[in-house]
Amino acid sequence: VDIDVADTFRGDVAEHLKQKYGEEHVARILAFGEMKLRNAFRDVSRLSGITPTNINFLSKAIGDDNKTVEDLKGNDQFMKLLGEFPAGKEILEKTSWIVGQPKSVSTHPAGVLITPEPIYMYTAMHHPTKVSAADTGGGDDNSSESDTESVSNLPPVQIDMESVEYAKLL
Repeated sequence: VDIDVADTFRGDVAEHLKQKYGEEHVARILAFGEMKLRNAFRDVSRLSGITPTNINFLSKAIGDDNKTVEDLKGNDQFMKLLGEFPAGKEILEKTSWIVGQPKSVSTHPAGVLITPEPIYMYTAMHHPTKVSAADTGGGDDNSSESDTESVSNLPPVQIDMESVEYAKLL
């Protein structure tokens, strides 16, 4: 279900849903950030002892259209530059291991699940610590450890509170 809610009222709507359906039946959806190619390459290069100057030089040769290590292997300019480093092949291999892996987690600003049975019957739960609560922007809220794509196949109701700037005026 997609509804338009001014972003300033999302918290109020989520709180209302918890009061109406019960805390154990309502959860926020998490959003997971993935390790992108350029950042993965930079991290692996740094850990492999490549100097920051050389990392910057090599990273500039990674095109915006390069999303995977296979794309990089087709980038002749990059491969020529990387070939000048003894650890180049190993760096590329290790980069392939972490590209696309989860890097960060945050609370989806608008996603809420409502289930007929307790939420843990449908998905794993994320119970934030004080540190992770600060990272995800959450507090004591229940959060599903599923992202928006995986919860779309669950039987519960998924509400996406779309932010519309003009909704504040209505």
